[in-house]
Amino acid sequence: MVRSAPFARVSNHAPFHNAPARGAGIEGLAAWPLGEEKRRKTGIKTVMPQPPVIDIWIHGACAAGGYGGWSYVVREGDQWRGAAGAATRTDAEAMVLTALSTVLEVVADAPASARLSLHLADPAILDASDTQAILRARLAKGLARWPAGPTVIDARKAANPKAWSDFLGSWADFARDKAKTRGAFSAPIPKLNIAKFAQDAI
Repeated sequence: MVRSAPFARVSNHAPFHNAPARGAGIEGLAAWPLGEEKRRKTGIKTVMPQPPVIDIWIHGACAAGGYGGWSYVVREGDQWRGAAGAATRTDAEAMVLTALSTVLEVVADAPASARLSLHLADPAILDASDTQAILRARLAKGLARWPAGPTVIDARKAANPKAWSDFLGSWADFARDKAKTRGAFSAPIPKLNIAKFAQDAI
């Protein structure tokens, strides 16, 4: 006698493919689409990611004869970097604008949601002006990436203003002096020096 195969039990309900495994605990419940009221009862909190923070410090200097130097340091999260450069036939305003527009191009790949903080010795440098039209157009292009606009901080009122002004001033002056023999150039500031700035200026 041949026995027929038993019928398989058929469920009228579709399985929860995304349901947490038994014993997964409250962490598993986070995968369920709970309403706000249920979240309050279970104690589950929705943590929204914070936008990254970008801090920028700059400096510009110029000497007689039109030799100028600039420098910047930028912090993106826990990453620090900086650079210095020089130009000829220039002035101090142009060097500050060059430093700022250059560093904005350096961080151009950062998320647009990032919070941008500019630490400036003279916040009025951002005010509209008829001078340095080309540099200001370059600066405006760099700032346009940040819909919320930057937070401008008067660096002279920082907890340790001398630390950043001495550091960036020294590199800008160094680049300015090099311009007398090398002309216009830019180069990164060594990481060991940047690490020292990170310790002293913050």
